[in-house]
This record gives sequence, C-alpha cells and structure tokens, in this order.
Amino acid sequence: MANAYLIKKWTRLYKTFDLNKDNLLTVDDAFLFSDRFIESNKLKGEKATEFKTKFVNFFRAFFLKGEEKITEDRFVRKKTEEYQKDGEEFEKSVRKNMSVLVSITDVNKDNMISKEEFIEALKAMGLVTFDEKYFSAYPQIKPGFIEANLFLQSWVEYCCNSDDTNVSNLEKARLYGFRMIDFI
Repeated sequence: MANAYLIKKWTRLYKTFDLNKDNLLTVDDAFLFSDRFIESNKLKGEKATEFKTKFVNFFRAFFLKGEEKITEDRFVRKKTEEYQKDGEEFEKSVRKNMSVLVSITDVNKDNMISKEEFIEALKAMGLVTFDEKYFSAYPQIKPGFIEANLFLQSWVEYCCNSDDTNVSNLEKARLYGFRMIDFI
C-alpha cells in the first residue's frame, strides 16, 4: 500500500523535477533540465540530440504518463494507483525508467557515475552547491566513482520502498540528497 512515507518521497521527487518552479510538471521542465545538462557537459550535435530525446522520453514516461501537464496531486495519485494495482510491475516500471536516467547521467558510458557526472546532473537540476556528504554516502568502487547499478538501485528503493523502518544505505543516500534526512 502506498503510505505516507512513499507519498512524501514521490512529492519530493515531483518538486525536485519542477525545475521552473511553477507547481506543474510539463515538457518545459524536461527541456530546461536537458538544455542545462547539454550545456554543462558540453554535448554537441548528435550526442546532444540523443541526450535530449532520451531525457524527454524518460520524463514523459515517468512523470507525465501520457499527459501534457501534471499537478503534484495528480502525479502522487497516479503513482499511488500504479503502486497499489501491482507493486511488482510498479517496481519494474521504475527500474526501467530510472535505468534510462542513470544511463544518460553516465555520460562517458563506463557504467560508473563519477563525481563530476554527479555534479553536472545536480547542476542541471538547478542545485548550484555540491554537498560532498551526498556523493560520499554512496558506496564507491574507487574514490569518486559510484557503480551505475548501485545508483539505479538507490532510485528504485527511493521510489518503491514503503517501509521507513527498513531503509538501506542506498536509499538513505537518496533521501539525504532530497533533503529528507539530515544525517548519513
């Protein structure tokens, strides 16, 4: 069942991706993120086009769900309905969608999210200050690198775990990043 813990996380996710802060998610938010990301990563030509297409498609699939715009309340209701209808299918859908987000964050395609890639993604979200504690909360294969699969798993747990008494370290890192906990 989608409880207050999940709803709080989904609400925070919604607010984070409302980049133009108009209390409405639209493709304009996706364009704003992708334009910032392309600029900060100095992507050009086909790479820039490919990134923008993948991100906008992810955004439409995960956030908009066939709608042109979605309010916070509608987003949370849709996530709740999906989660309650079939929790396993919901998790599969989250994993599929978030794998796209992780793969485009991994700009150099080495199956690791470097500290630099992480910082650039945060900048595209409008976060201008980098909190070292957020990045270091993830287990690192070597200093400055998070395995892409672990990064993906943190998104899945963040979106799917309804038990606030059983929170993994990966989810704690994501919660910290979304300012939902103050400690790691």
